[in-house]
Amino acid sequence: MFSTSTQRRHWTFSTSDPVILKNIRLETYNEYVNHFGEILEKQPENTRFFLTYEEEQHLVSVYERQMSKFCKGFHPPLPSNVIGSAFHYYKRFYLNNSVMNYHPKDIYPTCVFLGCKIEEYNLSIDEFVLNFEEKHRQRMVELIINNELVIICSIKFHLTIHNPYRPIKGLLIDLEMKRPDLIKTPFDQVMPLVMEFLEKVFFTDVIFFYAPSQIALAAILHAVSKNGMTIDSYVSSNLIAKDKLPTVIEAIRGIRHIVRHVKFKTTPEQIGLIEAKLDKCRNQENNIDSDSYRKPMEIEESLEDDDSFDS
Repeated sequence: MFSTSTQRRHWTFSTSDPVILKNIRLETYNEYVNHFGEILEKQPENTRFFLTYEEEQHLVSVYERQMSKFCKGFHPPLPSNVIGSAFHYYKRFYLNNSVMNYHPKDIYPTCVFLGCKIEEYNLSIDEFVLNFEEKHRQRMVELIINNELVIICSIKFHLTIHNPYRPIKGLLIDLEMKRPDLIKTPFDQVMPLVMEFLEKVFFTDVIFFYAPSQIALAAILHAVSKNGMTIDSYVSSNLIAKDKLPTVIEAIRGIRHIVRHVKFKTTPEQIGLIEAKLDKCRNQENNIDSDSYRKPMEIEESLEDDDSFDS
């Protein structure tokens, strides 16, 4: 149950403190800058290469959309729960990690693969990387294997995700049983709008503030209203107890307001400038293509070979 889950206890925050996530992210950002600022103290000209906090968050948003595009084009098609769980892992990861420490392009594929495993959508890693260009597949295998435990540790081993998709199915079945008189449009015409709403949800911080059932209800209310239907009487008379109704209404309004105001504008030029800056200030020890990453692994492999020879 969501009410007793790690998602509720550790990853859901009070709407009364709307800046709490920004404060956590700022702390994460400052930890990176302070740590590597000390290392670069003797080379002050290098400190200007750090991303700003705003550039970091912009890049996180860029790769949220890249992950969504990747999931939509995935073959075989990914179940909704896999996609939802992947977004939860990705967004949790970047609460506690800087993009200068771990590049989002390396993290989001691992989040999707982890979502497949946890949601029991059985794909081998070799099958998974078929969704990348052939020249990148071996690199992606190595990257996913190396980043999987990093992500799991960063999200505190809290892998079970309560997504809004199951509540949506339950609510629509309940609506059909209790108030068929309110259904003016077939559900197969409603669902595309529901899914579109949920896609926008994952581009926001809604999942950190509201329960999956509240998000599901907000998505349905949005979709049916777009189809000229109203199910307010079902919600107030058949679904929610009167003493809890004001709280639920406030939550639904909050969710729909946030989603309605999702705006993200960028250009290839803007992304290119941030990416170029990131290449200079990122932690090369976590860059799979760098000498700093490769050298310790080569030394370790050499030592293993020596041990094997001695034996």
